[in-house]
Formats: sequence, C-alpha cells, structure tokens
Amino acid sequence: MSVYSLSRIPVESGAITVSDWHPSMPYLAVANNNSGRVTIYTEDGEKIYSFKRTEQCTSMKWHPRYLMLLCGWRSGIVTCATLEPNQNNRSLDAVHASGAEVSVIVWAPTGLFAITGDTLGGISVWQFDLTGQVRNMFVHRKDGPIRLAICLTSVRPSSVVVDPVRLESGDGEVPNKKDQMTVLDDEGDGLFQSDATFALSCGHAIEVVDDQGNGFHLFDIDKDQHVATLLWIAVKNNIVCLTTSL
Repeated sequence: MSVYSLSRIPVESGAITVSDWHPSMPYLAVANNNSGRVTIYTEDGEKIYSFKRTEQCTSMKWHPRYLMLLCGWRSGIVTCATLEPNQNNRSLDAVHASGAEVSVIVWAPTGLFAITGDTLGGISVWQFDLTGQVRNMFVHRKDGPIRLAICLTSVRPSSVVVDPVRLESGDGEVPNKKDQMTVLDDEGDGLFQSDATFALSCGHAIEVVDDQGNGFHLFDIDKDQHVATLLWIAVKNNIVCLTTSL
C-alpha cells in the first residue's frame, strides 16, 4: 500500500499532544504542547481558527456531525469551540468534575450528549445544543483514572450478567488468565432507559453512566491487568472488555 501526502500543514514548532479529524468534514484539529494552542485546519492546510490556554490540551473530540470541537485540558477545564459559517467562531470554557487532567472525551452518536473523564476518576455528563451552549448535567466520582470510554448505542432494557471468556493463544492453548465479557440479558428489569449510555474503564473496574444521572458498577478485572479496549456489540447487547494480558 502506498501513502501519498497531498499537502503539508504548517503546525507550530513543538510536540503535538493530541489531534482529531472530523468524522464527516475535511477539518483537522491539532494541539501544540509548547504553546497550549489548539488550531483547526482544512485538509489543504489552511488555518481556520485557533484558541489557547496557558496549559496543555490533553484530549479532544469533534462533534459527530457539526463543526463543534470539545477539548479537555490538564487543569480540568473543558472548552467547546464552535465554527460558524460567517466566521464568527467562538470558544466557551466550562469546569469538569474536578481539577484533574481530562483524559477521555466521548460523544453520543446523536451529538446531544458527551462525557468527559479525568485521571482522578471524575466523570461529567454534558448536554449540548446546536447554538454551542453546554450544560454540565451530572457528575460522578469513581475510584481510579478514566482511561477509556465508549457510547452504548441501541441499548435494550436489560439486566446485567457477567460472563468470563477465555481467548485461545496462537499455539491453541487456553491461557489461565481470563478476559471479561459482560452480557446484557434481554430478560432484565430495565436498567437502561436513557438516550445516551456510556461504559468506562475506571482503574480496574468497568462502570456505566447515562444522561439521567444513573451510574453503576459492572465488574472488576484482575489487579495485574489493565483494560486495553472496550467494544460494544449492539446486535447482541454485549460489552466486551479486552485486557492487556491473558
């Protein structure tokens, strides 16, 4: 496979801490470690908008459909930057759950809700409208840093059943350690009754929060393991958690 560079983006000197392409539009957001500046470029390298704080940007995520960028900072501040057609671009700051580094940002597919997580276990659930207004709806406190999060789409009302699953190694042997898979049973009592539900890794625990202020513990992994990724299989109503070791 060949990779061709169409244009060179003239970013500032210094390390790039985080970057994110818009999922449906040709815009790239880049955060510079030295200046604390976030700059938005077109795919041709044209600079569209920038804003900065006197600190490092630690996470960012575009709105799934609109030109709205959510950025998290080392101090726990969250910035919502909105690009307007008339170039009346603006950015608004809001306070996250605590004064810790914002490590995770995830949007719901509808773009009406998002969550942010930090390195001290703070979780904020946000609601947005198309004017760029942001409202911190709920705050949760968990044990352990938030490192990964996913949005659970098309969740059916269900109870929770934890089913440990062993993965075969390359030589066909079954390792002693186990990954964890959580199965949400169809015959449950309706724990999920919200428009946006999120699963997060909090240290060695997997937690679930939603846009109604609900939050509960799903399961724990072994202390010598770390969560490598979280997957949501909507057709089966399953959460799959893969760990760094078997």
